[in-house]
Amino acid sequence: LLKFFRKNILSTSNLFHAATGENENRILMQLLQNLSHTQHGPGDFIFYEGEIGREVFFVFAGELDVVDATAREVVATFRKGSYLGENALVEGEELRTFCVMSRGWSDVLALAVADIERYMSDFPQLAASVRLTAKIRWARLEAAINAHKVLRRARYRANVPGKKLLRIIMRYAEQEGLVDNLGPSSQQIPAKT
Repeated sequence: LLKFFRKNILSTSNLFHAATGENENRILMQLLQNLSHTQHGPGDFIFYEGEIGREVFFVFAGELDVVDATAREVVATFRKGSYLGENALVEGEELRTFCVMSRGWSDVLALAVADIERYMSDFPQLAASVRLTAKIRWARLEAAINAHKVLRRARYRANVPGKKLLRIIMRYAEQEGLVDNLGPSSQQIPAKT
């Protein structure tokens, strides 16, 4: 029954998008058996900032909020079918840099990184694809969280007008290499500081 209800949680996740063959699908079935289910109430923390990541979490039901611990603000929300904690798969990035909290009642499925590595050891291309997907997604999420912190600092310094706030965002995006070509929309923003 558990396999039937959870069968799509891994196969529809873009983390395992490269699992297309029969053998890869068997690996996903093995991983399904290793998912551990937890239920969380409103305000329960899934993990805290500063912890070492050893699991990837899949939202089976409910909503999870990424919380900036210093400002106690919600930065992002993950809903059913989403996954988070993929930094545990990225070598050197295992340290959690934010907290994750359940917004209401939620069901979360956790998959240990050790299980992922064990079952994918015979399929290096699939393992490399999973790690690359995790690395790219983690970089985007980390950039979004850092941009939120920059905006929060700008907001608290003074009453920052909208155009100046946009310039701050663009400057941060350029410094982080998130923007290659600013395009015509950037010409609408005056260059004054």
